[in-house]
This record gives sequence, structure tokens and C-alpha cells, in this order.
Amino acid sequence: MTLSKSMRFFGGLLILGLLLAALGQLRATAQTPGPETIEEGASLYLDNCAVCHGARGQGRVGATLAKDWPSIRPELTVRTIIAQGVPGSVMPAWGEQYGGPLNEAEIDALVAYILSWQTGGAPDLAPRPTYTPHPPISPVPQVE
Repeated sequence: MTLSKSMRFFGGLLILGLLLAALGQLRATAQTPGPETIEEGASLYLDNCAVCHGARGQGRVGATLAKDWPSIRPELTVRTIIAQGVPGSVMPAWGEQYGGPLNEAEIDALVAYILSWQTGGAPDLAPRPTYTPHPPISPVPQVE
């Protein structure tokens, strides 16, 4: 009789573990942005961000974005920087609640697009016809 109770106990633990794993997988799938979100982010990026960060995030006046973000939750880091800006730098706040023009959904789309560069999931979109890339900024001679 004791063996039967312990078998039921461990069977219940196994079922609970499988359910938790399935829920975790569903949550991860639900958080993966769809291609339409990434394309919206690409459009917003080219309209608002490419002038400072380059058409492919390679950096210009703004920081290089096509990189790995050293964070446990990179989406929160990128989201905070876009929404709030970076005080003391040329990065302005883009979130409506901080005086910028972008709403929450638009910022989410931008974050999805920027982070898609890490996985190779970003669409290869050409810059807008009105976007004219500027030559690289040359360092001033004899200044480190």
C-alpha cells in the first residue's frame, strides 16, 4: 500500500512538472513577436532611428545597436532606453509618457525589430527613398 501512495505522489509530481513545462513553452511562444510586428518596427526604425544609429544599427552619432545586449532581459533594457532616452546624451525620450511621439505598441515593435538582429530574424529592408546615408564621421586628427 505504501508503494502505491508513493507512486501516485511521484506520478502527480511528474504530471505537475509536465504541465509547468507546457505553460512555460506557451508563454515563450506568446512573447515571440510575429513578422508583422518586426516589419512595423523596421518601418519605425527607418523613419526615426536610422539617421543616428545607421540603417542596419551599425552606429553613427548614436550607439551601435546591432549587437548582443548584455542583460538578463534585453527587451526591458532596450525598451527603457527607447522610451526614456539616456540623460546626458544625444538619445532623446521617444515614449509618449516622456514627451516623445511613440506609443507603447510602437516601442514594442521597435524593440522586437532591434532584438531580431541578434537572431537573424530581421527583414532585410532597404532604407526609405528619402533616407540619404551620410558618410562616416571621421575622427579629429591628433585627438584621442
